[in-house]
Amino acid sequence: MALVFYLWRDKLRMCGKLLALSAHGLKENPNLAFFVILLKLSTLIILVPHMVGLTFAGMSGHPFPNSGEVVTHNGETCKDSDDMEVACCVWKMDDWAVGYFIFGAVCILWTLFLAFDLRLYTVSGTITQWYYAPPGTRLQGSMMSSLKNGLGPNFGSLCFGSFVMTIVEILRKANEQARRNAMRRGGVTAIIACICTSCMDCLYAVIQFLSKFAVIQMAITGESFCDAARSVTDLLKRNFLSAYAVWWLPPMILHTVSFLLAAVWGALAGVLSYNTFPDDKLQLTSAIVLGFIAFGMSLTVMSFFNSLLLNIVDAVFICYAMDKDRATVCNAAAHEIFMIVPVAVGPVVQQPDGNIGYAPPPQVTAP
Repeated sequence: MALVFYLWRDKLRMCGKLLALSAHGLKENPNLAFFVILLKLSTLIILVPHMVGLTFAGMSGHPFPNSGEVVTHNGETCKDSDDMEVACCVWKMDDWAVGYFIFGAVCILWTLFLAFDLRLYTVSGTITQWYYAPPGTRLQGSMMSSLKNGLGPNFGSLCFGSFVMTIVEILRKANEQARRNAMRRGGVTAIIACICTSCMDCLYAVIQFLSKFAVIQMAITGESFCDAARSVTDLLKRNFLSAYAVWWLPPMILHTVSFLLAAVWGALAGVLSYNTFPDDKLQLTSAIVLGFIAFGMSLTVMSFFNSLLLNIVDAVFICYAMDKDRATVCNAAAHEIFMIVPVAVGPVVQQPDGNIGYAPPPQVTAP
């Protein structure tokens, strides 16, 4: 890992500057943090009835002997045909409860993904307006306008995109369950299941990645979900932009640094509070518990801002790609960070009127 970081030091430096620019965007739009908190609370309130319904549905049933798996029973334990210990009895829900349980679980997943997409849509729309605004301009109502578009003209597209991710998550869970069942049986079946699961996980990750950028494209252009997915893919391909540095490096850096800072803070809280507890046998235990509480609380707070910063990073990256596609520079700070100018474009120049753009590529003639 040290060798990889050394070889990718330019990418890490670029990633650090990109995170700094995203933090500046969050500083210029502090209402985004309050919006995300309110969205989480609203989502929790919406999910409460579904959770209550699922609880009652799960309680509607009776225990039945596990005749489908139990082969031998010695009075204390039950084993299946592979001589593996299994439960002697299983809980069988009523017929109506099974249908409602499936319906409620799908609704909860769909609602969660819709909330995630609405957050990404609103953050992307707000940051896009900040990105293209002249330097020093104070935008008013940019977040509310993005939120109204997300709940209005593009709400159907957001629902469709979140439904796609719901189906992907269901298939992922089913695939993982099939892999665990195959691993219990062992042999060639387990090997094939592992290979298939790995391939499907890659496919699910690509769909998730494409869906995220499609939502950002929707927030910028107002296109439908499918049109946005198609146009953002063509945008990145036309400009030879690889999104792996935005896909992998910023989350890795943020999560790693957050974990280390939270661990240091938890250790300091435990050490500094050790002598403040009563001198008894629970002194060390109390200090350790307080350290873990401080670690968990600080990690939760930093994870909240990490997710918000990552949304801003993705939005800035797509805005930068659009600038490259139009051969213009609407935010010089972002272009100074990426420093990735294809040879076929040419250098960045300042026009006589003060605007910045890409000059034609230099013509090289053979001697």
